[in-house]
Parts: sequence; structure tokens; C-alpha cells
Amino acid sequence: MVLYSRISIIAFAVIVSYLIPDHHAEGVEEFVVHYSSTWMNLLLSPFVRWDSVHYLKIASEGYVSENQLAFSPLYPAMIRYGGIVLERILLIRLTRHETIIIAALIINLCAMYISYFALGRIFRQLKLSRGISNLALLFYCFNPAGVFF
Repeated sequence: MVLYSRISIIAFAVIVSYLIPDHHAEGVEEFVVHYSSTWMNLLLSPFVRWDSVHYLKIASEGYVSENQLAFSPLYPAMIRYGGIVLERILLIRLTRHETIIIAALIINLCAMYISYFALGRIFRQLKLSRGISNLALLFYCFNPAGVFF
């Protein structure tokens, strides 16, 4: 269920981003991404929004502004090193920014798996009915906020 929910939410984000262009909000930090192709732009640009911009920028450049101090360093460090690993193992050449975004998506997927099973274990320990547990896990997996890092 977790993998299906992540794939469907990612696909939904890409489709909606293609159909409805994003507005340019004032005062929001930007992260200029250099894409290797139009396809990579289409597939990855939906995930360079809102708080993900801060995480990606920290992973790419380190802490460069005071407003980034609100974001803990562990997740951006994981993204940075995940991007380095991806650069070395991928058979296709992607830009540094693309590997960072893909690493963030993979880390997000892994964190979702871990949290899903931890939540299911908590439900079992609380002796909740199977129906309520499954419904709660379903709502957890298809949470609309799941597109954010």
C-alpha cells in the first residue's frame, strides 16, 4: 500500500504540475535547478516547491541564509550524500540538482515505509480493531501533504 500510495501521489503531483502552472509567490526563496532534459524538468520540478526548496538548497549549498536555520541538518545531509551516491551508481548522466531531488524522493519513500510499519505496530500494541487500523493506515498513506519532503 505504501509504494502504491507514493507512486500515485508522485504521478498526481507531476500531472497537476503540468496542467496547472505554479504561481510565483513573493518573498519565497527559489532554488534554480538545471535540468538535463525537458523530461527531467517535467518529472522533477513538482518537487521543488515550498519547504522542499529549503531542504534542497541546504543539501546543495549548505546553510547560506539565516532563515534556513529553522531546518535541521540531518535530512539535508542525507539528501546530499544520497545524491553523491546516486551520481556514482547511475548509468545515465544527470545534473547534480537532479540527483539531489531524486535522492530526496528515495529518502522520503524509505521514511514513509518505516513510519507506516511503526504506526501499524503501534496500532497492534493498542489492540485497535483491524478495520480501524487499516483505515487509519490508508488515510496516512494517501495524506495530501505526502507530496512535500
